[in-house]
Amino acid sequence: MRLAIVDDNDGFRRFIRTTAEMEGWSAFEFEDGNQLIQHYDSAEAEVNFDLIVLDVFMRHRDAFDTMRFLAANHVQTPIVVVSGGGDMLHGDPALYLRAAGGVGKLENLNVISVLGKPVSLNDLRDILRMTVAAV
Repeated sequence: MRLAIVDDNDGFRRFIRTTAEMEGWSAFEFEDGNQLIQHYDSAEAEVNFDLIVLDVFMRHRDAFDTMRFLAANHVQTPIVVVSGGGDMLHGDPALYLRAAGGVGKLENLNVISVLGKPVSLNDLRDILRMTVAAV
């Protein structure tokens, strides 16, 4: 299983990567949405991901712009949105994204979860295991 971690915080990416690797995943790190988009635009795009962990607020290109790109390019990889936004993040992903005013065409996205930082180890493991079970 291949995981894309898109976050501008090195420590958070390292936490996600370490946890994913302990669960048997291969992890690929991107510092922001631009780097993930460059991946999809390059020859490396043959490496498809089974899950994307995507931070909301990043330098250069945030989660909403990144998700617009993914939707426009018909990328159906499950997405877990993470942010330091607090309690409003927990619950229905579509409701959060609409409330945040981020993405208009949610039907083209596959947002499976929205998590607030700090992300608990158990929540992360549950999502990784759920994704494996769904394949």
